[in-house]
Amino acid sequence: MPRKIALDTGPILAVFVKDDKYHAKALEYFSRTPAQFFTSLAVITEAIHLLDFRKELQRDLLRWIKSGAIEVVHQHLNDWNRIIELYEKYSDLPIDFADASLVAICERLEIRQVATIDGDFRIYRYRNRQSFENVFLDGG
Repeated sequence: MPRKIALDTGPILAVFVKDDKYHAKALEYFSRTPAQFFTSLAVITEAIHLLDFRKELQRDLLRWIKSGAIEVVHQHLNDWNRIIELYEKYSDLPIDFADASLVAICERLEIRQVATIDGDFRIYRYRNRQSFENVFLDGG
């Protein structure tokens, strides 16, 4: 069974936006990494929003999800309590909803590997103070 990797917004966008600084890296990463990628609905919503006025790219992203390239994991009831805790804990960053939703899901699924270009994931910690491993920028 392939390992599970959480996807943040940055690498998802990089796949579809050809002038994105990480476009080539994202294409190479997703083609060579045997993993079961997952994300939250909040991350997909953020990506669709950031692709505003690029309707074809929005459709391409939705088709990619439909193809099974990314599993969209929904929030459980207990995730909402954790999201609120994360907002309180990281109020000085500030944490955004997409990141908080992904952190909560990662904790529930016990996944530490995240593909992100977001430096905040170097700061975020699990309840047990374990750090995330950025498998997109740092390899892995």
